Amino acid sequence: MYPSALAEGMRPKKPSRGLIRDPPKRVSLEEARAQLARSLSMLMTDTQVQAWTRLQCEVAVEQPNIHRDQLINSFADLDTVLFNDTLAGRVKVIWKDMIILEDRMIGAQCHPAAISRHGVTKCKIWLNHIILNMDDGADVWGTLIHEMLHAYLDLHTGLFGMFRSHHGDAFRQSCAKIAERLNLPGVGWENMSA
Repeated sequence: MYPSALAEGMRPKKPSRGLIRDPPKRVSLEEARAQLARSLSMLMTDTQVQAWTRLQCEVAVEQPNIHRDQLINSFADLDTVLFNDTLAGRVKVIWKDMIILEDRMIGAQCHPAAISRHGVTKCKIWLNHIILNMDDGADVWGTLIHEMLHAYLDLHTGLFGMFRSHHGDAFRQSCAKIAERLNLPGVGWENMSA
């Protein structure tokens, strides 16, 4: 069914998602990264394969401009393939006209939306419209995935902000595992780790 729907220029409907799972158990940053690495090394479920197929078609289409709704619509599929739907209901993507951090404009930021005494329970990913003007579409996708990784780590550790200046080797290794799992045309870990 999917190839014929694709041939007609229609995107198949996504399967409806069930209820939001319980919040992830709080772990250390190292354990959160290890859990993600284990998860990414496992075979994909049927649901993940369907989401991955939709992503392949979405990213494979050569477009001069990526539309903001395209990123929002692909967020759920990225969550399914990469994070086993742990961001669903906990992370919201919001477009902002301008994001200023330390006196400079940035393309995106992950920020807590709800914090309990147990730590971060919900996050917002703010995307600046300027990312849509990037020369390389892979950098646009990489920016969203980069912020999704921050959200995943924030939610699993219960902490926020500690990792902003820690875009070191461990973060790049996580990005490399994500890029390997996604295998999206032209989108590598370099697009995610900046």
